[in-house]
Amino acid sequence: MRMRLSFSLSFLFLSLLLASAGFGLAGPISNVGIPGTSAGTKTGIYILPGDLIHFVAAGQVNTLPPNSGSLASPDGNGSPCTASCLLPSAHFGTLIGRIGEQGAWFFVGSTNVLSSNKAGMLYLAVNDTIFDNNTGGFAASISISAGFAFCSPTADALCLAGNRFRVQAFWGLPDGTRGTGQVAPCGTSDSGLLWFFGPTNWEVLVKVLNACTFNQRYWVFAAATTNVEFTLRVWDTQSGLVQTYFNPSGRSADALTDVSAFGCS
Repeated sequence: MRMRLSFSLSFLFLSLLLASAGFGLAGPISNVGIPGTSAGTKTGIYILPGDLIHFVAAGQVNTLPPNSGSLASPDGNGSPCTASCLLPSAHFGTLIGRIGEQGAWFFVGSTNVLSSNKAGMLYLAVNDTIFDNNTGGFAASISISAGFAFCSPTADALCLAGNRFRVQAFWGLPDGTRGTGQVAPCGTSDSGLLWFFGPTNWEVLVKVLNACTFNQRYWVFAAATTNVEFTLRVWDTQSGLVQTYFNPSGRSADALTDVSAFGCS
């Protein structure tokens, strides 16, 4: 019996590991591509006040091809920007970011750590005035830490796996309507349900499982019955690490099976 159970768990783990490489609810999001033509790329990462955002970026963009003097790293090229640029204080071609659709642009560059004072979707862009003729692109590695805290359940936040993980969902519609998932009045210590538009219309089931005795990780599983854009945000309040999973508007979200989401220590 013990050998059969061990084999079953191993088979389950391998199946989930292979499935996690292609789950439809994209994430955890850690690497984002920004084309040279980008005046605002939605990363799928939802930021909250107090988050520390860690950026490392590489690549090249030419803001005036084929002029080689216009090649820019994420820190920009040698040409100061004009007042018409997204961020006039930075050089042409600089990698920049903003939080929320109406947020102010800020410098990202090749490496940076920023503390957020507002909530919203993280966008990245190339600093320029005209974008459609740009070539190249940047690749940005992004990690989020939110400090340490004790998770207390609220109307819009689940606390799972012994109150270690704080789970929230942030949704948006094409007309600009935004909202936060609300906790349905049911669930267990490891799993819960969230609704977006009404308490009888549940949208997302999410659970965090302690697999520390199996593969030394906490697993994040989720299943959503929606094609609405949303970001699922899971915060390990013991380590401070935040993982985000994104479903774009119009896509029916597939099941999420992330079997390496968080470490156990």
